[in-house]
Amino acid sequence: MSNFKVSIIIPVYNSEKYISEAVLSCINQRQTGEVILIDDGSKDNSLSVIDSLSKKYEKVKVLQHSDKKNHGRSASRNLGIMNAKCDFVAFLDSDDFFADNRFDYEEKIFESNPEIGGVYGITSAIFENENARTEFLKRFDSEITKVNDDVKPEELYKTFILGGFGRFTTDSVVFKKSVFEKSGLFFTEQKIKEDTSLWCRIAATSILVPNNNPKTVGIRRVHNFNSITNSDDINAEQERIMYFGLLRWALKQKSFSYDKKNDFYIAASRYFLGENEKSKFKYFLKQDFGTLFSRFGIRKFIQVMKN
Repeated sequence: MSNFKVSIIIPVYNSEKYISEAVLSCINQRQTGEVILIDDGSKDNSLSVIDSLSKKYEKVKVLQHSDKKNHGRSASRNLGIMNAKCDFVAFLDSDDFFADNRFDYEEKIFESNPEIGGVYGITSAIFENENARTEFLKRFDSEITKVNDDVKPEELYKTFILGGFGRFTTDSVVFKKSVFEKSGLFFTEQKIKEDTSLWCRIAATSILVPNNNPKTVGIRRVHNFNSITNSDDINAEQERIMYFGLLRWALKQKSFSYDKKNDFYIAASRYFLGENEKSKFKYFLKQDFGTLFSRFGIRKFIQVMKN
């Protein structure tokens, strides 16, 4: 009998309309060990709904932050990771749901390849209305989200910081819980693309492979109230936070090569300084990672990054 069991982590905020379907799509998976629902200070009837689900299904567990307030998706997912009992962790957004047999390919891959740290698959979007479809397709080329077939595991982190290779989403990944010891958890200061940042760090420190399943494993529900269709949630300052956080993290990784650290620097350089300061440091921004350090000075470089 397989020992492959997954802790599925779902942050819940004002999701009373969708959360039951999300949970049922988890319960119906043979490999589900537990479903961890983190109420993030919901103002609707979500807490009552998920409490009822926990009473009905033994595998469903409900958590709240200690102050029972809203802390955001990153802090909620981190709380779920820290409380996960299974050796494998997956994520689901509260308004999305899994396809049938979602973990079948992942189970085979992990059991036959013990060095693998994570497996990713394909997600597809469904739309509640035409406005949601229009807003989604302004940002993404297709309703299908996947990584290009020719991306090698050692190059996968570049997908998230340099672009051009496709990507995977929160609903399509399964990780060994142990990978977070090397990558760290979600950056709680990020309000958008918090998943992108963590996937990049995991891809840079662990071996991630595709599940080779041509079918969708996760279905993203796009509507007028999630972050995908809310343009106010997408701004340059949040991008800057993400790339700066990734660069600071990469600089601390002693095992990273010069070239790998340089990739993180190149990605962060577009948000390196405010508009008023860019002209002053324009020359240095054009240099590579090593030149920047040797001519600009490591202490000054770190000081500027902190400002």
